[in-house]
Amino acid sequence: MVKNTLIRSVKLAIATALPLLLGIAYAPRTEAEVSKVSTLPRIKIEENIFEREVLAKANIERGESLAQKKERTLATAKKTTPTVGTALAAPVHDPSLEEKRAVYAQVASKYGIAWQLLEAVHQIESGKRWYQPNRSSAGATGPMQFLPSTWRAYGQDGNGDGVADIMNIFDALYGAANYLAANGANRGDIDNALFRYNHSWSYVAKVKGIMNSI
Repeated sequence: MVKNTLIRSVKLAIATALPLLLGIAYAPRTEAEVSKVSTLPRIKIEENIFEREVLAKANIERGESLAQKKERTLATAKKTTPTVGTALAAPVHDPSLEEKRAVYAQVASKYGIAWQLLEAVHQIESGKRWYQPNRSSAGATGPMQFLPSTWRAYGQDGNGDGVADIMNIFDALYGAANYLAANGANRGDIDNALFRYNHSWSYVAKVKGIMNSI
């Protein structure tokens, strides 16, 4: 008797769910059927589980297991996260001005230049953005707007990942400080350093104005 009742319940559940799965309108006729229909959200859960299994199988078939995909994602995140010094361990989001100034101070001190000068140049070049994907009409790129040729000569690996990346803010700030110092900023010749950075006396005046206002 119990077995027959169980079989009838299974048949009723299948008869209730099948029309919905096939897109056929169905109106329950009895309280028992209404109760059966109320359990249908489980079908959606099973569909989601099935979808995840299909995606996992697809990843494995293309030669990448879910574990490998997770490992690759973590490796990418680690590579793009600054690791040099406490002050350079800035958050992923755009840091606060206070946090940025801690970075300017740390970078500038290595090259013997004023951190206010580095901040002012960063302000003019990209509005103190931590990421700047735009390229100027002259071909300068990155948050400190280096020409590729200049970067090859003065670019630095500021975050210690083994690569001097013109687009990485820490590498770019170290590169800019290196360039400014090499052209006299560490000896007090700020005008020459800025003019070498950008061959415009109006640029020199604008950067100095911002520097002196900080």
